[in-house]
Amino acid sequence: MTKAELAALIHGDTNIGDHLLISEVLECCDEAMGDTGWSFPISGTFQEHWSKQRTKRHCFFRLWTEAARKFKVEQINLGDRFTHYGKVIELMDLRFEKIMEDYPEEFSGVDAYKMFGTVVR
Repeated sequence: MTKAELAALIHGDTNIGDHLLISEVLECCDEAMGDTGWSFPISGTFQEHWSKQRTKRHCFFRLWTEAARKFKVEQINLGDRFTHYGKVIELMDLRFEKIMEDYPEEFSGVDAYKMFGTVVR
C-alpha cells in the first residue's frame, strides 16, 4: 500500500475527510511511519492495519488541537468533543504500546531470534 492509497482510504472511509484536507491526511501518514519505523510502500495485513490505526490517531490529534483552538465555555459541545478526542487518542496510544510490546520484531526490522543476546562458541 502506498502513502496515497492509505491517505485516500483514511480520507474516504471515515468522517475525517469532512474535517481534514487530503494534504493533512498525507502528513498524518508520514507521522504514522515515524511512529512505526516503517516506510512506504507497506505490505502485509499487520503493517497495513497498524499504519491505518496510527494515521487515524494523528488525524484525531489534529482534530483535537483544532477543537482546543475553537473551545469556548458557552459551547459545551466543543468541550465534549475535545474530551472525546483526548480519550480516543489515549486509548489508541495504549493499544499501540501494547502491540509494540507483543510484536517487537514487527517494529525493529530485526528477526525475533536475533533480538536476544549473542551466541558464544
